[in-house]
Amino acid sequence: MKAKTISILTAIIMVISMVTILPVMTVSAETYGDYEYTVIEDGTVEITKYNGSATTLDIPSEIDGKAVTQIGKYSFASNNTVKNISFPDSLENILEYAFETCPLKQIDFGNGLEYISVYAFSGCKLIESLTFPESLEVIGWSAFEDCYGLKSVTFGNKLKNIGWYAFAKCTGLTTVTFPDSVTVIGDGAFASCSNLSSIYVSENLISINEWAFSSCHKLKDIYYTGTKAQWNSISVGRSNQPISNAAVHYNYDPNHVHNFIGEITTPATCTNDGIMTYTCTCEESYTETIPKTGHNYQVTVVPATYDHAGYTQHACSNCGDCYKDNDKEMLVVPTVTDFKVVATSAQAVKLTCKKVAGATGYVFYREVSGKWTRVGVTKTNSYYEGKLKSGTTYRYAVKAYRTENGKNYYSAKFPSLWTSTNPAKVNFTLKSGSQKVAIKWTKVRGASGYIVYMKTSANGKWLKIKTTNDTSLIKSELIKGKTYWFTVKAYRTGGGKTYNGAFTAKSIKVN
Repeated sequence: MKAKTISILTAIIMVISMVTILPVMTVSAETYGDYEYTVIEDGTVEITKYNGSATTLDIPSEIDGKAVTQIGKYSFASNNTVKNISFPDSLENILEYAFETCPLKQIDFGNGLEYISVYAFSGCKLIESLTFPESLEVIGWSAFEDCYGLKSVTFGNKLKNIGWYAFAKCTGLTTVTFPDSVTVIGDGAFASCSNLSSIYVSENLISINEWAFSSCHKLKDIYYTGTKAQWNSISVGRSNQPISNAAVHYNYDPNHVHNFIGEITTPATCTNDGIMTYTCTCEESYTETIPKTGHNYQVTVVPATYDHAGYTQHACSNCGDCYKDNDKEMLVVPTVTDFKVVATSAQAVKLTCKKVAGATGYVFYREVSGKWTRVGVTKTNSYYEGKLKSGTTYRYAVKAYRTENGKNYYSAKFPSLWTSTNPAKVNFTLKSGSQKVAIKWTKVRGASGYIVYMKTSANGKWLKIKTTNDTSLIKSELIKGKTYWFTVKAYRTGGGKTYNGAFTAKSIKVN
């Protein structure tokens, strides 16, 4: 029986919300300033059109001594200038499409408004706040649909019916409080209010019609002044899934003063926000985010050494998180450059290299039987080695080193070179013959050949006679009775270089 009563009541209210009250008499339109108006059958005035361009407008309370009680259909629908409007207390009705898509930002409804008809303010996207007078009883179908900017709405305590889709697509709304006088919330009344999260309703509510809160996916809380049993007796349309999924808070007392006590339910960490939960004695609760603390990094600079690379270490004193950056390569002793032979003799060589920045000294090596053997350590960049075999090829290498904390560090790579000692002095004999001299000598170890020189006086210039691989030579066509000086010098070639042995001079008188 109760369900049938509700269905009949709902149908009656739906019809009321779709019908414009107080029909206009067939009286020709008159003008008053920027207004066109007609006098309706009860002797009051209906404004039928506004022709002005004001941005702020106060609707007159009377015209020609007659009270202004109605704003007619489409009367302001084409206006694109009025942003702020005030209605007189004499105004009772705002009819269909009266202010559709107007750029209204602020509305003062006055204290006598009873009825807002269908689509009266639909598409007025700039309205942010609405406070309806206590006198208002009906808000018609789609009256404020598509008012995207609407963020808050306050109803009067005589409001009985909110028509179909009255506030549909008002995406700025987050909470709505319905007065005790509202018994029916019409189909789609708040459909697609995508940011609506909570509503407050009284135990006088009889029906929430189908689709009333469809697509209100953020609707999580319903505050209801009645009991759970009363709530379960309300007729809720089957498509009101947001209503079914929301948490209902029963026995809500609008006069209750909350006393919230906070408790950290999830501590904040360096990288994640925490949660502070506030709970009232009435079990109402809400949460706040505790911002993450962020890391508190302690910085340690580890310099590069000859044993390890350098870096900067960042270690969080709160959570222990650690990372490294500013990598520095491990220190190394540079490779020696410009390694060369600067002097040779029959039993010695002298080596040198370019100084290495930061080097403590240098280590020289000689290859012996295919292996490197350390032969000398110097603080300078040169090395002299004696007691070698004459006319012999040797291979040398050198490394720089640096001493740090009692430990030596050596260059990883090293240059090497081949060199040779000079051939030994040649032992030779001279024998005079008829206008000639016979020169003989013994072989010298490692010699590639020999050069024979002659001069005609003790202080004269040496003249090369011959370069040969033989061990004897006869110099003829000499002058009888004249003294000549001779010498034989061994030489050795290798690696594109020539190594010359020392020499001695001998003289002989030609027969």
